[in-house]
Parts: sequence; structure tokens; C-alpha cells
Amino acid sequence: MANAGGGGAPAEAPDVDAIGHAALVVARLREVVDRADAAIAHVANDVALRPDDQQVAAARGAGDGVAVAALNAAVGDAEVAAFQLIGQLREIVAVLARERDQIREAVIQRGLLDDPDLNDNEPLGGIHFEVVIGDEPILQPESLFSLAVSVVVNNFSKFRQEVRFLPSEVLFEIYANMYRGEKYCQLGYEWCNLDVFHRMLMLKSKRVEIHQIYQTLVRTGTTISGTLIAVAKQRVDWLLSDPSWTVYELEVLYDFTLEMGVFLLEACSYNWAGEALMYCHCLLLKFPLRARWRQQKLFELNYWLLEYYTGNCMYAEAMKTCSLFDALVAHIEKLGGRNDQDNDKAVNLAQILIQSAVLWYQMGEYKHALRYAVRALRSLVNRATPMRTKVDVLRVSAKILICLRQFDAAVKLIRHAVYLALRYFEDGRRFTCVLFDYAFCLVNRDRVDHALNVYDIALRMRVEQFGPLSVRTSQALEDVAYALYVHEYGTGNFQQASELANRAVEINKKLLSKDHMLIASSQRMKALIMEEQALDLSDETQKAAMLAEALRLHKAALAHYQRRFGDENVHTAKNYGNIGRLYQSMGLYELSEEMHKKAIAIKARVLGEDDYETALSMGHLAALYTHDMDRQEEARDLYLKSIHIALKMFGESFTGLEYDYRGLLRVYGKLGDTEQADIYRMKLMDWEFARNRSLAEESTGTWAEIPTEPIETASDVARECLEALSATGFINENPLESSSMQKRFGGT
Repeated sequence: MANAGGGGAPAEAPDVDAIGHAALVVARLREVVDRADAAIAHVANDVALRPDDQQVAAARGAGDGVAVAALNAAVGDAEVAAFQLIGQLREIVAVLARERDQIREAVIQRGLLDDPDLNDNEPLGGIHFEVVIGDEPILQPESLFSLAVSVVVNNFSKFRQEVRFLPSEVLFEIYANMYRGEKYCQLGYEWCNLDVFHRMLMLKSKRVEIHQIYQTLVRTGTTISGTLIAVAKQRVDWLLSDPSWTVYELEVLYDFTLEMGVFLLEACSYNWAGEALMYCHCLLLKFPLRARWRQQKLFELNYWLLEYYTGNCMYAEAMKTCSLFDALVAHIEKLGGRNDQDNDKAVNLAQILIQSAVLWYQMGEYKHALRYAVRALRSLVNRATPMRTKVDVLRVSAKILICLRQFDAAVKLIRHAVYLALRYFEDGRRFTCVLFDYAFCLVNRDRVDHALNVYDIALRMRVEQFGPLSVRTSQALEDVAYALYVHEYGTGNFQQASELANRAVEINKKLLSKDHMLIASSQRMKALIMEEQALDLSDETQKAAMLAEALRLHKAALAHYQRRFGDENVHTAKNYGNIGRLYQSMGLYELSEEMHKKAIAIKARVLGEDDYETALSMGHLAALYTHDMDRQEEARDLYLKSIHIALKMFGESFTGLEYDYRGLLRVYGKLGDTEQADIYRMKLMDWEFARNRSLAEESTGTWAEIPTEPIETASDVARECLEALSATGFINENPLESSSMQKRFGGT
């Protein structure tokens, strides 16, 4: 055996050319294996095409000599082809053995490693070697493949052209090694190559890692998105101007451009994603009317356009796309859920419907969102649906039902969504989305402690997947900031919530256009927290400055929502309420009253007089009347209405009841009604007992309610929720009146 450390001398340094050669040989081995797989598939295909004995017997029975001869010839041809391919397989195995021996001899002859003692049955990539220094063998934990990759990365400039001939999986491992070694400049140069990036996007199992690398490159100043889009535009322009283009070329370029657009959309790089999708639209217009899959591609592109418009808060464009889908989906539903121009490929109706529901949900039109969610749930019950779509339908429907105060149905749906995500998407982006939706449902069910536990996990996963500087991360920060704001409202400790809200605003301002709705949303959250922090300041000058800044942010958000949605919208109503509370803190009581009354009126019209949002604004106006305007009778009536709604919606242990009960105690004290004051003092004590009991019952843990066994299928859960909602009369087939959004944007 060769000894790397004979006579106590230090081990010889690895020879770069030898190890580099080893890396390329490993790649050749992988290509040979691919050829073997293809040959095996060819044999299997030939065998499948061979006529069976029944066919031959039938031909003989009919006395058809020509048919018998033809069938026997087919059998003979298939057997000859099979024997030839088996011979090729033997040659491939021999090549594998020779290549393996070459690598072994090259490594041993260099004196780098002890004889790895390979045998014919061991996979080359899984062997671990020993380095012998002196008389001490030292275990080398890396495989030969890992060592080869490391050497290629360390000498990348020598192998830059050659590595692009490697299989995509091997190429990704090289790039991942460069990423871990912080070789961002070289890596950015490579990924700005459109063909290289295309190969990376085809590795679906590496999607999370690709996003991590992409976000790091963007964060370190690489203009990867702009470069890729510019090259894609050149190719699209060239193809569209070339009169000799073929449908195949058109389809290949379309598929890649769409894949890039979807990736950029996942990363919330909205401007670049929008450009890619527009190029896809230009290519799609060139497809011949009778081209294969043209109708399917039309559905596919419009789905991604709908997701893009919705995510980028371009609601007018999203409404138009949604209206187009309404007509197309209605037509397909009449055909039994299949595309009439491509009957052997079903359209994923549930995914289309639930994305339409997301659009209406984001606009605050919960009843219209529910209509689409119900249709998606029915599609989930009646049709085979991909697992990712099942999870999306369950989680989005749960959020909509939570906002409509249908807690039992929402909880059932979101728990099953979490179960499916844990089982099928534990390390993926979809699992993180489900966790955020689960936490949202917990917050709105008055279980903020548990929600914060879920948010903690989800936020760390989101940052790991998309980095600390991305729009997806900013949205996550805003969600967690709100949960902390609610959780600490009684303590006044808003430091952590403030930090998260400020980071969300900074990220959004850096990555989005200045009039983007996500900036207005994060600024509104920042203003809410800023107001509470200002009230704790003893320095009146500093307090006034903070309140003035909070008012500026609230007014900017209100103006934005009014431009987007008009006054008849829940988002606008919430902003009126926020400004009303701020005016109260600033001592502007008449203005505060005006804002609260506007909020109550809009919420009552949009959500209903018995909705909790309406009750919340009633409680705020009551607090203004009793604390600052000495209008106790009006305050009493508002508090009583708010308590009635809260008890009906949430029960006797609801957190918000404490503020209403304490408000009534103050009112009755001011009115001198000691009898009623004693009654509500007892009610407050009963509430404290009920709250403590509820907290004790919920102390079993955040995840205790998530099923661990597949007791029910997603279809069963969807069916049960639909039946329960129908039984209570909450859902029906009566058409809704046109919403303010439809009238505003001209949707149908």
C-alpha cells in the first residue's frame, strides 16, 4: 500500500489536476448510469409493445396467416432489440468498473490516500477513506465526490467551462459549496447565465436552497434578477422577430420564462416577475390556435398572473383576471371539470378558485371570498386534487371563516392543513405558510400565547428560507408584531413589537414602490405601536412628536386605502378607528368621535351590526364618552352592545370583555348606580375566573390539537365543514349583491 506519510514526513498536498480529473470522471460515471437507465427503459418499452399470446392465438384462430406472420416478426424484432440492449448494458457495466479503477489508481499513485479497498459491490460516492500520517490512520469523513467538489470549487476558474457539462445535480452541489464558502462574486456571475439558472430551477427538490442562494446574491449586490430578465427579453424579441421560428422553440422558451417568473414571484420580486409573465403572454399570443396544450397554457399563465396581481396589490388587474376565470371555470364545470380542447388533462379548478378567494380576502370582501372558498372545498370533495392544493384550500378557507367568525369550521380546516403540511411539506415553503395561517387563526380565537409559539417557529423558518431582507420576511415581521401588540396591550411592553414593525417598514420601503399597499399596511402597524409607546412617555414634547408622527403614518395609510378601496371597505374602516383612538390620545375629542362613528357605520354596513369588528369600535367610542366627554348614558349603551356581541362570538372567557366590564364599572360609578356597579363588579370577577379556567385548559400545548394520525382525509374534512355551514344556513346559493370592489373596478 502507498503511504502518504512514510518516515514521518507530512502528507503530500493534494494534486489539483488529479482531483479535478477525478471530479470529471465522477461526472462521466453519472452520465453512463443515465445511459444505462435509458437503455433499461427502452427494453421495458419494447417488451410492453410486444404482442401477447392472446393476440397471436386470436390471429391463428381466425386463419389470418398474414397477421400471424406479422405478429411473429414483431416478436422477433423485439427480442433482437432486447438482446442488443442487454449487450450494451454489459458494456456499460464494464465501463463503470474501468472508470472506478482509474479513479482508485490515480488517487493511490499520488500517495494521497491509503488504499480504499474498493470492491465491485460498493458505490463509489459513499466510500470513506483514511489518510495515514506517520503510523496514525485518520478517518476522512468526506466521500470522494465531496472531496472532488471541494477541489473544483477551490480552483473554480480552471474548471469554469467544464463544470457546465456536468449533470445538473452535480452542478448544484458545486454551486452550493461555493455559497457555503461565501464565494458570492463567482457564484453570482454563474447564476446570471440564463441557461445555468434554468438548469437550477429545474431541480424542484432544491427550491428552498435555491431561494436562499438567490436572496443572498441579491442582498450582496448581485444584479441577478435584472440580468436574467434582460437576457430573457432578448431571446423573446429574437424569437418573435425570426420568421423561421418553430412551435417547439416557442414552447421551450415559454416554459422556461414562466418557470423563472414563478420563481421570482415566490421570492416576491414583483417587478421582475411581472416582466417575465408579460413576456410569456407575448409568446402565448404566437402559439397557433390549434397548438398542443395552448388552452392549458392559457389557464396556467392566467393563474400565475392572478397570483402576481394579487400579491402585488394590483387589484384592478386582478379583478379582470378573476372575471375571466369566472367564465372559464363555469364552462369547465359544465363539462365535468375537464378542458374541452384537451380532454386528457384536467384543469386544477380548486387551485384557481382558492386563488380567487385570496384576492377577495385581501380586499376585505370576506363574504365574496367565502363564495370562492366554498366552491374550492366542493371541488376538493368531488375531484382528485394535488396535495399542495388541498393544503392551500384548507388554510385559506380557514382564514376566511375566522374573519367571518365561523370558528368551529375554521379550526377544523386549519388543524387538518397543519397535519398535512407536517406530513408532506415539513421542510418546504408551503409548511411555513400554513404555520403563519395557523398562528393567525389562533390570534383571532383569543389564543395569543399559543399563536406566538407558532409565530416563533414560522418566522425563523421564513428568514432561513428567504433571508432577512425580503418582502416575505417583512410580511412575517408585521404579523408577529401585531400578535405581540395584542399580547402586551395590558402590560405596555411594546419594545419587541416596535422593533419588528420598524424592520418591516424598512424592508418594504427598500424593496417596493413608494405607493405600494404593503408599505401602508406596515406603517399602520408601526403607528399603532408608536401611539401606545408615546402614552408612556413623561416628556410632553417627545410624546407630542411621537403622536404627530403616528398621525402622519395613519393618515397616509388611510389615504392609500381610500384610493384603493373607497370608504365602504373594512380596511378603510379600521383606519378610521385607528385615527379616532389617536385623536383621543391627542385630546382632540370631537375629531375622535367623528372617526369612531365613521368606523362603526362602515363596519356595520360591510360586516354587519353584530360583527366583532363593529363591537370593537363601539367599545372605543364608549371609552371616549366615559373618560373624556362625560357622556355616560351613551357610553353605557355602547358598552352593553359590545359585551352582547363579544359573549355571542367568543364566550365568557374572551379577553376583550375585561375592558368593557371595567368601562361599565366606571360608567355606573359616574352615574351613581351602585346596584348595577355591584352587578358588573361580580361579572368582572366571574370573567377572571372563566379566563383563568380557560387558560388552564389550554395549557396542554400549542400542538396538542393537531391530529397525529390520518383519521380523516382532506375531502372528509371539507365535506363535514360544508355540511355544518349549510346546516346553520351560513352558506347558501343566493347570489351576492355586487360589492363595492366590483363596482369600483368594473368586475362581474
